[in-house]
Parts: sequence; structure tokens; C-alpha cells
Amino acid sequence: MAESTLGNLIEETNAEIEFRKEKINNLFEEAGEVFKGIDEEMVNLVGKIVEYGLTLSDIDIINIQLDEKKEMLKHSLEIINLDKLICESDAIAKTDLENSLLKFFEIRQKMKNYNQIESKLINNLRRKYDKTEIEISENVSLTWMKFLEISQSEIIIKQYLIKPRKLTIEHFLELVNEAGMIESIYKKLDENLELIMKNIQFINVTEAFEDESYILKLENLGIEHSIDEILQNLMKIINALFCKVFSSNQKYFSKFNFKNFLEPFIAYIKNISAKCVFSIENYHYTYHKLWNFENQLSLKGFIPNNYRNLSHIIENCEEFHILQEQFNVLSQVKELLLSPMDRNTVGIIDTSIVKGTGTKCISENTQKIIDIIFSLLDNANSQKTTPLALHKIKLAKQCLQLFQALRPYSANIHDKSLLSLSLLYNDCEHMIDQIHLIDSDYTPNLPNNLKYILYLDDLIEILRKDGKTAYSSIVDQWKKKVIESVQYINLTMIDTKGPEIERSLDTAINLLTTIKNSCDGILPWLDLHTIIGTILDSLISHIISLIIKLEDIYPEDTPMLKHLMDKISECSELFTNSTPGRFTPSWDKLELLIEIFDSELKGIVQMHKDHKFKDKFTLYEIRQLVKALYVDSPQRTEELRLLV
Repeated sequence: MAESTLGNLIEETNAEIEFRKEKINNLFEEAGEVFKGIDEEMVNLVGKIVEYGLTLSDIDIINIQLDEKKEMLKHSLEIINLDKLICESDAIAKTDLENSLLKFFEIRQKMKNYNQIESKLINNLRRKYDKTEIEISENVSLTWMKFLEISQSEIIIKQYLIKPRKLTIEHFLELVNEAGMIESIYKKLDENLELIMKNIQFINVTEAFEDESYILKLENLGIEHSIDEILQNLMKIINALFCKVFSSNQKYFSKFNFKNFLEPFIAYIKNISAKCVFSIENYHYTYHKLWNFENQLSLKGFIPNNYRNLSHIIENCEEFHILQEQFNVLSQVKELLLSPMDRNTVGIIDTSIVKGTGTKCISENTQKIIDIIFSLLDNANSQKTTPLALHKIKLAKQCLQLFQALRPYSANIHDKSLLSLSLLYNDCEHMIDQIHLIDSDYTPNLPNNLKYILYLDDLIEILRKDGKTAYSSIVDQWKKKVIESVQYINLTMIDTKGPEIERSLDTAINLLTTIKNSCDGILPWLDLHTIIGTILDSLISHIISLIIKLEDIYPEDTPMLKHLMDKISECSELFTNSTPGRFTPSWDKLELLIEIFDSELKGIVQMHKDHKFKDKFTLYEIRQLVKALYVDSPQRTEELRLLV
């Protein structure tokens, strides 16, 4: 099929040549008529000279006219030959590009002689010239596409073409340049290079051996190369195209903007710059690789000596990386703080427990923030440059400051539940412990000029205040609930409202049990028992005050009152590995009150003499109890006289 097509093309070409030869012969015949006319005119002129006896000046005029005719004859011959060349070049444009370009170069040079001449014949030549130029230009573009085979996955830059005969890429470009058509190649090359540079990070470049038909093979493997591999591949492309193929085309270099050529690569470096500076070693490695690459281009004359657009990206990326890391880390900490903090907890060792070992809990998000802070500090210790170490330390401090600012807020915006407040208190206290750890383990290792950054005493005070606020909120809220549950107890009606009074007291005790069950293992042992003891103390004080206010305690009411006090005594079970009295100041007063109810009048007086009531009951309270428990009698009067 291919041979048949080629045969047809050759036949068409031969026919075209014969047609143009016939046309050229016709032109020669026309020129012969011109010559014949000129000869006849010359004979007539000579006859006239003899016949009329012309002067020398007349002969000079004749000579001038004769020269003009000769010049006209010369141009006529040139135009005939030029037309012949155009016809020949046009005829072989598709079959023999090399000779077609050589002829066209000659045509182009000769056509310059007729730039200022206007005639029907010259205008006809110009139209033929323009048509031939278009056809040859199209063939030049097609030939260039054969030298640069582009598919979806690879680009092959060929060393030479075999058909119609061996044509090297260098010779092809020389011919195109001489023919004045190199601009079209430049335009195509710019498009090709733009395609290559946009995917340079994925392209693998293979250089050909001497016997290969190609110069370079560029394959898009879809795998991102390292910066070193990318620079090596890029230099292979530059050496092949600019130092070999286009090395003699100075015109191209004068117009080619190498900086624009590098723009896609610059954009790529900007995108990966953060990855290039994740460590000081990688930062220096990438910077020097790009710096050396720029030096090589500068030595080859492609870019000015001061061109540093690539290496400056990495050089300045340290600051960009610092800002980017700061934004990312603080955003992460902020997100952790603004999400519900009591959904997940982390157990840590409780050092406040008296016997054995125990755990308390902090928010899982708080632990994540602590991990971030210590990771930054560890990273700071490993940095070899002060600016990066300084950044890491400052960022760790900013995380602490953000924690202090948002941690109380996060508890308030979600809820003020017992668990939420307990975790807020624990988180603040635990963060204070971590700051002390920073002070002991990290600050001493810092250079003296950086130690001031980790001076965090003011932050400790604020965190301690926030923790105390959360702690006080627990005590105040639950104390209020307990007191509200017993505030309407009226012991004067105990004979008729006994069960109702007991239910109110049970409600108060259940609230204390709720605190115990909810916060056991969450709050530190010491803090949990202190909270329970503080609230229980309020309950005991309230009930005792109600009893002391009774003017009369009838014998039939005494069992119920003792039952109520015994119920309160059972709250001792809320205290693990400790006595209630350690945390409940009024506990001993309750036990003494129970003992008073179980004692005779003389026993009460004896307890007073033994100073058992000292710092527990006032003398007025003891006398009031005696008056309420015992009816007025000489004995009561006598015993009261002893209570002084």
C-alpha cells in the first residue's frame, strides 16, 4: 500500500515537472521575440546614424537606451530562472525537503532584489513564492514532528530520519534556518518544552548511545522523582537540546527566555518546598543542589550569574515553613480544645493516694496537646541552628498559652457537668506538672539566650487559678444541690413528717454517692475526698444546727433523730483508705452529738468536764441540747449549773 502511494506521488511529481518545463520553454520563446525586437531596433538605429549623420551626443543617448535594453534583458533572464527555481522547489517540497529548502534559500535571496519593483510579472512571482513558502513551511513542521515523536506516555527526540534519505536533526535545523523558517520550529519547540517542564517531576530521561537513532527518550512513569533525580533529568534535556541540537542557533538563544522555561519547575519547587525543609539536613541538601544547578546553567550562559530564583525558594522557605508549621500546629491544638473534652479520657498515675497506687484521668485531647508540645521541644533540642530551635520553643510556648486561653472556655461552651469540670481541673493541674517537667528537663539544656522563653511562672499561676475555679464550681454546685434537698426539713414535725424528712436526707446522701461514683478514678484521690468531705460537712452542719435549734426533743422523737444521724454516719463508706474526720471538720461533732443522745444527763456533764466538747460545741449549744432533751427538773437545773 505504501509503495503504491509513493509511486503515485512520484508520477504526479514528474507530471508537474513536465508541465513547468513546458511553461518555462514558452517563456524562453517569449524572451526570443524580445531579443529579436532588440536586434531589429539596433540595425535601424545604426542605419539612422549613417543616414542622418547623428552627433556624438546623439550616439550617447542611443548608448544609454541600449544599456537600458540590455539591463531589461538581464532582468528578464533572471526572472525566467527565478520562476524556474520556484517551480522546481514547489514540485519537490513534499518529496525532497532538503533540496527544496536549498532551492528556497536561493530563491529567497534573489527575491530580495525585486522588493522595490512593481510589475505584473514580479507580482506573479511573489504569489508563487508565497505559495511555495507555505507548502515548504508545512512540510518543515511535519518533519519536526517526526524528529520529536510525542505520545501519551513518552517523547522521543530523534538523532536522524532515514526516509527519504538520512537527515540529521542538526542539518535539518541548519537548512530551516537558512531558508528563514526557523521561527516556526522555535514556536513548536517552546510548546514541546512547556509540556515537558509541566511534568518534569514524573519524567525519566534516557540518553542514547552513539549507535542509537534517538538523542533522548523521555518517559512519564507517573512516579514523582527525588529533587536530585529531577535535576539530573533536567540537565540531560538542557545538554541535549541547547548544548547540542540548538547550539549553533544563536538567534534562538537571543529570543528564548530561559527564565520562562524554568517557571513550571519553579512552581513545582514552591509546592514541595515545605517537604524540602522538614529537617535541617534536607534543607541544606536541597538548597545546595539547586544552587549548583543554577551555577551550571550560568556557566553555560543560559541565565545571569546572579539568577537565584530556585535556591532562594528554599532559602526563604525556612521562614515559610516556620509560618506554615505554626499555623498547622496551632490550628490542630485549637481544634482539639474546641471539641468536647470529656468524650475520651486517659488514665495517669495519681500520686495523691495515701496507700497503694491509683489513677486519675485527664482529657485525651489534653494528652495529645502535651505530646505535641514535647515533640516540639524534642525537635528544638535536635536542631543545629538557633533560628529553628527558637521557632520550635516559641511554638511550644504558644501551644501552652493557647491551652490556657481555650481550655476553660471549652468546658463552658459544652457543659458544666461534674465530669467536664473534673477533667478541666485535672487538665490544668496536669499541665502545671508538665511545665515543671519542662523547667527541669528541657530548660537547662537550652542556650542561655533562649531560656527566657520557657519562663512560665505567670502561665502556671493562671492555670492554677483556672483549675481552682473548676474545683470550686464542683463544690459550690453540688453543695447547693445537697443543701437544697434538705432545706425544707422541719424537725419540729418529725413525729408526723418523719418518712418525708428521711427521704430528703436520702436525696442528699445519694448526691454525695453520685459524686463518689462519678469521680472515683477521675479526680485525684485527695481532691475527691476533699470535695466529698467539704459537701458532707455542710450537710452535717445543717442537720446539727436544726437539732440544736429544737426547744424540745421528746423521748418518742429521739429514735428518729438518732436514725437520721446514723444515716449520715454511714457516709463514712464514701471515704476510701481514710477516716471521714480527715476531710469533714464536723464529723467529730456528729459523733459527739450521737453520743450525747445515747448518754445520761450526768454523762453529758462529765463529757464537758473531760473537755470532749472543746472546739466542737459551744457551751451555749450544749446547754440548749440539755434543755431540749430533758424536762425541767431540780436535777436538770443542778446539772446545768455545772455546765460552765
